[in-house]
Amino acid sequence: MMDAVNQFMGARIKKIHIVHLSKLATPVVELCLKALPVKLQQRVKLGVMAPILRIEKKPAREEVYQTSLEPKYQLIARDELHEDEYSRDPALAQLREFIVKHPQIKQCRMDSAFLLRFLRNRKFNVTAACDAIVRYLTMKTLHPEFFNFDPLHLNKLIGEHLVVPLGQDAEGRLVLLIRYGQFNPEEHSPERQVNMIGLAIETHFDNEQYQVTGIVVVIDMLGISLAHLAVLTVPKLKVMTTITGEMKMVRIKKVHLLRVPSLAAKLAEFWISTTPAKLQQRMKLTLSDNVYFGIVRQVAGV
Repeated sequence: MMDAVNQFMGARIKKIHIVHLSKLATPVVELCLKALPVKLQQRVKLGVMAPILRIEKKPAREEVYQTSLEPKYQLIARDELHEDEYSRDPALAQLREFIVKHPQIKQCRMDSAFLLRFLRNRKFNVTAACDAIVRYLTMKTLHPEFFNFDPLHLNKLIGEHLVVPLGQDAEGRLVLLIRYGQFNPEEHSPERQVNMIGLAIETHFDNEQYQVTGIVVVIDMLGISLAHLAVLTVPKLKVMTTITGEMKMVRIKKVHLLRVPSLAAKLAEFWISTTPAKLQQRMKLTLSDNVYFGIVRQVAGV
């Protein structure tokens, strides 16, 4: 086996990542690595398995929260969200107690990263955060088709680069590009589109920085057709809007609808009218494609 590894060295191995190692397997792997050439050993990086997120209704008493926010984002959290070291722990404790005692909540994540998403979105109003969690879980129960991930289909969507995180802008906000006009309406139903958007949000919004700074959404409408519009009934459009925004507990700071053809302009205007008034003020509709790349560079800070 080691002879094969040595022969393979002709490929110039620059880095080897071994991820999701359990504590039991780590010493075994470390022992095996000692048989590798020293130079190759230096290029191996082990990744311990991430903790499994709890969903049973038990308070995570063993979890001691430590913020990962940089000082400048801690100031934003304090000034805009009323969060500090004195308000955070009692609010988390109250939220966990509410979940445990609620008779209709059967399963719910109890980790701080998840619960803080609701508290920060509701500016540490514990009562409002409790209500938001109930509505979030109710929506998942009433509309499971928007939340049940199909790994095979999601892999295909990811490969087509239809929802692309562009990184963060100058204000530390996540910039998310949604190439809506490139979704195949015959293959990718609205439910699966929301799955993809939801996966991107769920992946990034355990990151405390984005919980505080929020998200900038860039929706590229180039390529949209009648087939895209035909599958969007008014009730479904309202559910999609609710799930991708309110239910995900995301602070949406700006929405750019770019390269909107005249065919879809009226629908876009109607969709905007169904959103909360505060969000409508943060939406910008652009019919021309001349400013597309300029806006993407601007919001992405490149």
